Amino acid sequence: MDWQWLWNKKIGECVGKSEILNMEIPVAATEITAWNQVIFDHQLSMIASEMEDALSTLDMVVGKALGLDEEDIQTIQGDLRTDPFLIGIRPRYPGTVTRKQGFRSGLDSEDRYS
Repeated sequence: MDWQWLWNKKIGECVGKSEILNMEIPVAATEITAWNQVIFDHQLSMIASEMEDALSTLDMVVGKALGLDEEDIQTIQGDLRTDPFLIGIRPRYPGTVTRKQGFRSGLDSEDRYS
């Protein structure tokens, strides 16, 4: 069974309806085992854990470059998780979509207040 096209998709890339409908259904025991392994490897909890580990490693690298010791970095990470104001601050990760707010038209027109 050829699932290579699915594995080659990038985060944020769409999988079309026709691709999903034309996807092969695992029938043999080896195919089912392979499919179950793909599902197991891509569980949200495992992916989130890997992402947190990568971010912690990145925090350590950046913190050391800024002259912070490990205790300072852990304090900042804790503050970002618990502080009522800082908890709302999140980085924009690749593949995430933010709500775009457009400019209101007509605010600069001459007859706005007439």
